[in-house]
Amino acid sequence: MTAYIIRRLLAVPVVLLMLSLGVFFMIRAIPGDVVDLKLERTYTPERAAALRAHLGLDQPAYKQYPKWIGGVVTGDFGDSLVTGQPVIDEIWRRLPITLELGLMTLFMSLVVGIPAGIIAAVQQNRISDQALRLVSIIGLAIPTFWLATLVIVIPAVTVGWSPRFGYIEFVDDPIANLKQFALPGAVGAMGFAAILLRLTRVQMLEVMRQDYVRTARAKGLKEFTVLGRHALKNAMIPVVTVVGLSLAGLVSGSVFLEQIFSLPGLGRYAVQSVQSSDYTAIQAFVLLIGIVFVLVNLIVDLLYAVLDPRIRYS
Repeated sequence: MTAYIIRRLLAVPVVLLMLSLGVFFMIRAIPGDVVDLKLERTYTPERAAALRAHLGLDQPAYKQYPKWIGGVVTGDFGDSLVTGQPVIDEIWRRLPITLELGLMTLFMSLVVGIPAGIIAAVQQNRISDQALRLVSIIGLAIPTFWLATLVIVIPAVTVGWSPRFGYIEFVDDPIANLKQFALPGAVGAMGFAAILLRLTRVQMLEVMRQDYVRTARAKGLKEFTVLGRHALKNAMIPVVTVVGLSLAGLVSGSVFLEQIFSLPGLGRYAVQSVQSSDYTAIQAFVLLIGIVFVLVNLIVDLLYAVLDPRIRYS
């Protein structure tokens, strides 16, 4: 396993280098010019040329890239082209908000999706199984942004209630902070919980038909022990894969929820950066998501051997 881990770690810089190249050059193909946006009504060719030189945009992209990637290696993602502030400061300030929202969403998805999938498998083809499958289809069919808008508009129109917007820090008021993240977390968890429900059900049904599960039952073990010790552990390998990929995706997928619920996280910062053609901020955001994906995939691969000792890396 040591050799496998070393090979994976050596591949990380290569993957991130390719990602940085794609991000850097593709973003510059986005329509719009940050210089035009900053100058607006005061635009003149002379002012534009001076500002472009000040921001370092007067050089070709292939000359800008080495300077940018050299700064990234040392932890300097550059300064925002709009505000002039270091991008890394904005990321560290907003990252806890996005992480809290992602972890809240993941926690609710796991608490609802996996137990519901187990129940549906144990109660196969019964009313409870059919009801849970129907709910999962509804959860997959409803778009997250539409549901988020709905849970804000309907209570506001019917009872005059709306969730608190803005951000309450956990250290200032833990209860209010958790209440604030509960609603967007539940909205984001609906679709993911439906995926976990269906995947857990399918995997549990497949494992429960295996010979070792029938042998465990024939030995007189209690059904709870058979399901928990013998069936569930082996059924979790595909589920762990989906959870790992989705954990990274929850960070990048927080754009809609943060925008609708006015949470000043990375997702909202990314939207604002795109709208203002802030190349530096967009590059940092996408590269950060890439790093999260690579690290989470490595952790998921290593968890396989923990869940199933028969798995060996060579």
